This record gives sequence, C-alpha cells and structure tokens, in this order.
Amino acid sequence: MTGVDHNGYLYAIGGRNEQQNELTSIERLEIFNPAKWEFLDIKKPKDIAPRFLSYGLSLDTSQILLFGGMTSVLCKECLILNTDDKQLTKVGELKAEDGF
Repeated sequence: MTGVDHNGYLYAIGGRNEQQNELTSIERLEIFNPAKWEFLDIKKPKDIAPRFLSYGLSLDTSQILLFGGMTSVLCKECLILNTDDKQLTKVGELKAEDGF
C-alpha cells in the first residue's frame, strides 16, 4: 500500500490483502475527522495493473504522483491521480526498474 497525506486526507492506494492478492482500490480518510474510510470510484485505463510497494507524492492541491511498485514483476509506470476528477492517468515510465 502507498499512503499519501494530501489536502487533509490520507490516501491508501493499492497494496495487498490478507490472501496476498494485489488491490486496485483507492481509499481516503479525512485526517481531522477519522470516522471512516471512503472508497473512491476512480476512472483508470484498463492496462494499469494492481500493485503494491509503490511510492506516492502529493504534487499540488489536486494531483498525487505514483510510481514504481510490484505486481508479479517490478513496475516502471509513473501515474498521476487527479483527486478532483478522480482519474488515474499514465504519464511516463521510470528509466530503470531497480533505480532512478
């Protein structure tokens, strides 16, 4: 799972469940009112695989950069999660699977 603090929310992106299956879900929790997790209905291309151990960084008030991670292999994709329109978009790839 990737956890990112963004605009007063903690976003939990991907990860694995108890059966070690990769998750496609994106959830968020309001940091100052942590009553419940909210599952987000995210629009994304069909070829984005579920992953775990990726990294995330809040870029501005509406975007989170996601990169790397693992499925059955190392992922090189760089993705942007737009938190306003709830869309996940590919924006590029890392140069190498094992480093920067």
